[in-house]
Amino acid sequence: MTPPSRISVVIPTKDGADTIGEVLERIFGQKHAFELDVVVVDSGSRDRTLELVRRFPVRLEQIAPHEYDHGATRNFAIERTRGEVVVLLTQDAVPADETLLANLAVPFEDARVAGVFGRQIARSDCDVVRRRQLENWLTGRLAPARVQLDGVDLDSLPPLERYQRCVFDNVCSAVRRSVWERIPFAAFRSVKMWPGAVRFSRLASRSRTSRARR
Repeated sequence: MTPPSRISVVIPTKDGADTIGEVLERIFGQKHAFELDVVVVDSGSRDRTLELVRRFPVRLEQIAPHEYDHGATRNFAIERTRGEVVVLLTQDAVPADETLLANLAVPFEDARVAGVFGRQIARSDCDVVRRRQLENWLTGRLAPARVQLDGVDLDSLPPLERYQRCVFDNVCSAVRRSVWERIPFAAFRSVKMWPGAVRFSRLASRSRTSRARR
């Protein structure tokens, strides 16, 4: 397949003034050869988040705090994008370089890839405990990895293996629109899972984060 001609970025926010300006500045400073649109969904920020977001050419949607949901809010945002590939970031996932979006897009040249997620690097001010958690989490790995179900019956697998086959981290990820249209995110409050994803890649694309509130 040819590389995607348009990529969208979705960022949920709430009281993210400490980092959202830097995140958006890095997004719009990316080196890329595709069209780009960005959707921010804010769920009741009371700090300077909205002021900072409005400095950038993004589509800003606002919802009530009680309406926020990890899955449903991302579906709401993706519906308002136009990209063949949709990048999902949290408000404090700062791109570590100018090639994050381009690197996330590369695997989608393989038609079998449904989604990818990138490596996370602890921020310089991250506490020791959180830093160790990030480094030991699957997004802290240095080497790229691929997971493919190949018709495996997930219900027949032990719980840990089932989890390892299906876990999908949306701090810094990307999904193919055509797959999302068939298998949207389920409504959920805390666990980052993408039910039914056929294939995804874990990439060495990097973002810096100290926490993931949204």
